[in-house]
Amino acid sequence: MGLDERVSLIRQLEILEDAIAARFQRNPALYYNSVPMLKKLTMQAEPKVCPPQDHVTKNKVYRVEKSARKVKQVATQQHEIKLFLQDRTDILNKLSRAQESGPGESQYKNLDEFKTAINGLTESNIPKRSGLQSEKDQYAMFSSSIEKPPTNILSARALELDINAIFNREEQYGTYIQLENYHPMWLELMKEPSVTVLQYLESLERMFLNADDKTSYLTSPPIDRDNKQYLRFLERLGLYLKTYIAKKFPLIDQHLVEDYLLDHFKNRYVNKPVSTDQNTQFCPVCDKRYEGMQLFNDHLLNKFHAQQRGKRLPLLQAEFRVSVYLTALSKEFKDSKNFMERKLAFTYAERQEELQRLTTEYEAPNYNPALEHEDNPAETDKNKNGKTHSENKQTAELESMFTNMPLGPDGMPIPLWLYKLQGLDVKYTCEICGNAEFKGRRAYQKHFHEPLHEYRLKCLGITRSKAFDGIALIEEAQELWAKISGKSTSARAGSDDSLKLEIEVEDEDGNVMSQTVYQDLKRQGLL
Repeated sequence: MGLDERVSLIRQLEILEDAIAARFQRNPALYYNSVPMLKKLTMQAEPKVCPPQDHVTKNKVYRVEKSARKVKQVATQQHEIKLFLQDRTDILNKLSRAQESGPGESQYKNLDEFKTAINGLTESNIPKRSGLQSEKDQYAMFSSSIEKPPTNILSARALELDINAIFNREEQYGTYIQLENYHPMWLELMKEPSVTVLQYLESLERMFLNADDKTSYLTSPPIDRDNKQYLRFLERLGLYLKTYIAKKFPLIDQHLVEDYLLDHFKNRYVNKPVSTDQNTQFCPVCDKRYEGMQLFNDHLLNKFHAQQRGKRLPLLQAEFRVSVYLTALSKEFKDSKNFMERKLAFTYAERQEELQRLTTEYEAPNYNPALEHEDNPAETDKNKNGKTHSENKQTAELESMFTNMPLGPDGMPIPLWLYKLQGLDVKYTCEICGNAEFKGRRAYQKHFHEPLHEYRLKCLGITRSKAFDGIALIEEAQELWAKISGKSTSARAGSDDSLKLEIEVEDEDGNVMSQTVYQDLKRQGLL
């Protein structure tokens, strides 16, 4: 590769980096939206690839509150920057290969000829780099080929980028997750056609989004984990979630995340125990509990552990991925669940209206110049409506509270006074069901009769009866079962003795008497 080609590549590299920096400076959220997700996926408080938190707080650029941009515009620009980063990687690879091949050829034989050529240059004979401006235009926002006023913020390089081909309408550019597509697979797995979509989402939430116990899907799963359909379900769901994260956060290096996940999985699940509430060590590979670390370490040397490790590692890895992905997407999961609840309560007219709204947002241009304005950090913290940031925050909190209200028969959120009258603002927790939370006393009492609670009791070796209604702690349930089992045993023993006393026999003369009296008379020789 000649020197002129190398210079051209370096010039393109500078133009690319300048274009990326200009977009980040204009809207820092393009980059900083991905930082929290990267921390969740790598399970590190401060990943090395992220800027230190003190740099963020000290840099005034990131404290400027930019105007709220459409989700579609943010997603479009992030995918455009991803294209720029791919071009940058290609240029760096070319320069690296050129460096390995040695210095390029020059048209000058020695340094003296080069100096003579430089001294002979004048303004008239300096070669004009007419292509420099065209290269800058290639990566500049608002391509000149787009109509005025522009409705597309993309550059000429990303003019063929169609964000609607990346997200479907129901995902709304990363706002919602389409988990309902995997509901039929869950029905086949559970073999219960009566399980609704909301019950399916609640099961996923209890298994993988349990804030108190991140390993509840290992120690107390509600399903048969050895079922091959369960593995297929996890693989399909994990692939979708991985693709979804790559679409919503295109600036995150997926190869980096993959390396972190593999390292964390090996260090945590292969030869490490999982502590349980019963002060035992749980082996996820063998699916068994061991009392004490010594027994756990001894079993690692057994052939059974080695055999199970070869069989169950794909399942464990698939479960681990789904757990990490859903935990990282907890906000999107809850928003999707709430949206599904509202959709199920829609009337036909409301459903058509919501469909029209989604279609309008989906087909709208990714840039609206009428809504675009740059905030000045020196100005007051008021928006166009004259409200301060704190007032907007309070309004958003109230809207969020009413949005999450349960729906009444009319499809509208129930009033706040009725919400509190029914006790729905009080949360109850059931430790037996993996610390699942229930809003209101009615839902809490109802869950004691559901199959999941009965299954969890069976896992504890307890047969459910009315005596266990209202008991949510594992220790209390075990103590009550011990008392009930003891009483039943003594009752059976007493019943056997009473039966023995009630047996009647006859002597040789035909006199009827109890078996106990007959044996006493016989021992005394009176018969």
